[in-house]
Amino acid sequence: MVRSQELPGINSIEKKGEELYLATTAGLIAFDPKAKSFQPRSELNTRVLYDLVRDGTDLIIPGNQLQVLRGDRSILLDGPEDGSRSFLALIPKSSPNQLFVSSTSGLLVYQRGLSAETPWEYIGKAPNTDKKGIDFILDLGNGNLFLSSTAGLIILSQGALGLETVNLNKIKTKSFDVDNSITTYSMVDGEFFIFDGEKMQKYSEEEKFVTAEEFSAVESELFDFNQHKSGLVWYQSKDLKKHLLTRNSDGKYVKDEKPNAIAPYLSQVDFIDEDSIMWFGSPRGLIRYDPKKENQLAKEFFTLIRRIETKTDTLPLIGYGRVKGVAIEERKENSYRFEFAAPFFEDEKKTTYQTYLEGFEGDWVDWNENKFKEYTNLSPGTYTFKVRAKAFTGRISEEAGYSFVVLAPWYATWWAYSLYAFFLFALIATIVKWRSQQLKSENRRLEEKVELRTSELEKSLNDLKSTQSQLIQSEKMASLGELTAGIAHEIQNPLNFVNNFSELSNELIDELNEELDKGGIEEARAISTDIKQNLSKINHHGKRADAIVKGMLEHSRKSAGEKVAIDLNALADEYLRLSYHGLRAKDKSFNADFELDLDPSLPKVEVIPQDIGRVLLNLINNSFYAVNERSRKDLPGFQNLENLEHFKPLVTISTKNLGDRIEISVSDNGPGIPNAIKEKIFQPFFTTKPPGSGTGLGLSLSYDIVKAHGGELTVESQDYDGIHSGNTGTVFYILLPIL
Repeated sequence: MVRSQELPGINSIEKKGEELYLATTAGLIAFDPKAKSFQPRSELNTRVLYDLVRDGTDLIIPGNQLQVLRGDRSILLDGPEDGSRSFLALIPKSSPNQLFVSSTSGLLVYQRGLSAETPWEYIGKAPNTDKKGIDFILDLGNGNLFLSSTAGLIILSQGALGLETVNLNKIKTKSFDVDNSITTYSMVDGEFFIFDGEKMQKYSEEEKFVTAEEFSAVESELFDFNQHKSGLVWYQSKDLKKHLLTRNSDGKYVKDEKPNAIAPYLSQVDFIDEDSIMWFGSPRGLIRYDPKKENQLAKEFFTLIRRIETKTDTLPLIGYGRVKGVAIEERKENSYRFEFAAPFFEDEKKTTYQTYLEGFEGDWVDWNENKFKEYTNLSPGTYTFKVRAKAFTGRISEEAGYSFVVLAPWYATWWAYSLYAFFLFALIATIVKWRSQQLKSENRRLEEKVELRTSELEKSLNDLKSTQSQLIQSEKMASLGELTAGIAHEIQNPLNFVNNFSELSNELIDELNEELDKGGIEEARAISTDIKQNLSKINHHGKRADAIVKGMLEHSRKSAGEKVAIDLNALADEYLRLSYHGLRAKDKSFNADFELDLDPSLPKVEVIPQDIGRVLLNLINNSFYAVNERSRKDLPGFQNLENLEHFKPLVTISTKNLGDRIEISVSDNGPGIPNAIKEKIFQPFFTTKPPGSGTGLGLSLSYDIVKAHGGELTVESQDYDGIHSGNTGTVFYILLPIL
């Protein structure tokens, strides 16, 4: 059991006979058994005291004067004449006849006196401590003393300890240059440890400080540590909470997670009297702990519902909520306030509570310190309120409970709902009937509108189909016109040769007749030779015209839906020339170069020649149109450009054998296609040509024809944004599978 009495800050506790003495920030205080309270001893040291040391029946009191309390008499001890103030005193276990006192001017050394008037005789100051403030002194248990001074840490060797008389010359000291941030020193299980706020070190057998692994598990959160006189090892964490430590089999200290009552009160100031009663000093005063008393922490405890209130009543409680099997109360109130408590009085300020209203909440609420819980506007239904407490040790109490039923108001009863349902059904039936009539009338009007709109849509659809057919036919006729112009130009050339050589031959025949009349045989023979050459050329160009006509007839005989194996190189060459000559026939100012890059390994491919020819003709015509547009100086974006004077229009057709596919590319160095419209060029009726110059169906039909052949038609282009670098142009790729 723990008891606390408010006192000044306690720095040391000792018992002399039956009297308990405290060294405090207000001087020496002793317990008065008659008054049953602590009273100051004003005749002794009255300033701040830091230590008390019991020597048999005597009590040694360091302070502004070092003195010994023997019985009721105070004996002043001699000391240095420099007016130094003493803080701590120590009689080593191995040298009971020697007394060491820390002071503001060094470590004072005494030996036990030979007379009753001189309990201790002052010998002098320990070597290397003069004029050094000693603020801590500790018996290391092996004959050595540890000192903390203003100049650092000092270990006093055991050379002078254990002797009856003190010889200062035999006292040896060893200083350690360690971090001044050392905050805590303590002996734990016979070993000396120091802590600087971050790492723990211990004094080794090699007489040096080394890293201590024993506290590594708690080192990161450690603030202070010590070993109680009872053997308990504890530490204070950085959040100022205190915890017991237990040692594992590997020698490391770990936090003891078991609930305990003593841990919060452990401190550097402690004392155990003959009755095993523990005393602890703290800034809050003196704390007494009797381990022999019944440990309340192990007892089961319960929670009580102290009071239940509604808006209109305070309910009587049966068994404070602990009696089982109580009848469930039915009430109209839907707002409740529950007050509760737990009869657990050990550090009861840290007791927390948890509540749960079955039928309303899904689970227990979080632990909190509130001793009441309110619920408002509960819906009708059955509820059970439960509450339990948790002590600071973590032990959870027995639950308390109260069950109740919130009755529905009259407007929420079954007969009220039945009435609501009847009126609602009647209202719905009326609305449905009225709405059905409205819908029938609307349906009739809608059907009339639908019939009218349907006839209009059918007429519009027929008009669109007719227009589309006309446009497609127009596109085909345009292609046919261009093809016819090209064919006419191709036939015109050999016919011109035939006509010219025929006229020349007629003239030569006239000359031949004249020479024969004159008898010029040799000249006649020369003229006949020229006539023969002319006839040979007429025959050659006549056969060429015949071949062109037969080729066109061959194309016209083939079915429009029948695929035949053809030479795509020859087809590309033929339509390139037809396109060029057709454009030249339409526009005498048209001029452009063309090139062929044909793969000789190209196999014959089964296609519909007329359709693929139409695709090639359309793409080639577009390329010639593009390069012709770029050659014009009035084209937007091409005015006043130096490189325009050196521009040479060029259209190139190439073929490649890709293994499983044939690639035909039609490229030009025209102005290119802007990125903004590149995705639209294969859409029906989309064209960039001026009104009346194109239908917008050429690329769309070409795309559909290539797709129908199982191929692909794609485009790559750089528009005239990059004209200054000469990188403009467009390439159309036709990919056809080899079947």
